[in-house]
Amino acid sequence: MLFATVHPYKFWLLYPYWWYFAYEKEYTFEQAEKEYLQYRRKLGGYFPFEESTSFLESFKAKKQEGDKLYLYRSPTRNWFRLAGVEKFILVRDGKTIASSRIYGN
Repeated sequence: MLFATVHPYKFWLLYPYWWYFAYEKEYTFEQAEKEYLQYRRKLGGYFPFEESTSFLESFKAKKQEGDKLYLYRSPTRNWFRLAGVEKFILVRDGKTIASSRIYGN
């Protein structure tokens, strides 16, 4: 857990940032597939490999040169309202082309 590894002083300095702003990180398709599979294994559920990353295959089919893949997490305040979401999004020229929800409402 991120909060357990951060010094308490730094936590309170960064707290407003975590509370109000969403998290986005750029991924390659290989990184996304690897981390998503680790995430699913951590949940402990059985799932066939083909079904687990099917959204990445559809993203690859839609991908054009210059497109970027991001992992998006809504701000912490949304999670406390039970409205948080975590998803992969495919972005082209600043517009979302496709998205696939991993976790959340």
